[in-house]
Amino acid sequence: MRHYIDFQTWKRTESFQFFSAYELPRFNMTFDVDVTLLVRRVKAEQSSFYLSFMHLVIVSMNKIENFQYRIDEQGVFLEPIEFVSFTDKREGDLFKMVFCPFHNDRSTFIQEAKEKSLLQGDTFFVPNSVATLNTVYVTSFPWRKFNHFSHATLLGSKDSVPRVSWSRYEEKDGRFLLTLSIEVHHGLVDGVHVAKLLDEIEHRINA
Repeated sequence: MRHYIDFQTWKRTESFQFFSAYELPRFNMTFDVDVTLLVRRVKAEQSSFYLSFMHLVIVSMNKIENFQYRIDEQGVFLEPIEFVSFTDKREGDLFKMVFCPFHNDRSTFIQEAKEKSLLQGDTFFVPNSVATLNTVYVTSFPWRKFNHFSHATLLGSKDSVPRVSWSRYEEKDGRFLLTLSIEVHHGLVDGVHVAKLLDEIEHRINA
């Protein structure tokens, strides 16, 4: 349920107003994440690592309030993440953007995500029938391991949707590591919240 923030009582009001004055109020951080146990799990299940890790990241975001803040024409609101927009392969070297409801149950989410992508076919993008901001933009770079990642950005916009991307995982000393990139609006999220998200992700991988 959407809840609008009262700037008179919100503890982030000063931070939000400060960073919102910037043309590019977003910041991006990248981290190595040990995904060994998740890799083993999805291989045993013959499941999709991409969709499994995507699900784990969004479940983790929904545990931390700051990743549920969004900005619209009325102000800042708090609402759980209920959708995901993710990239997937299409013919040749092209990709498409798939919009899908998010489900807390991993199997249900993976099944619907696969169905949405299959139904979309080779169409690059299908406009949403209902505009929504309680989503996350997700992509991956499955060809190599990167050290940094940046996204296309419209300067001066009020875009507050988090962007998440990750590299191909690689084996090192018997462990599987990938680089995870997290981009957020600094008026809504600080470094400490990114650290909490990483803790939550690692906890869920190792649980």
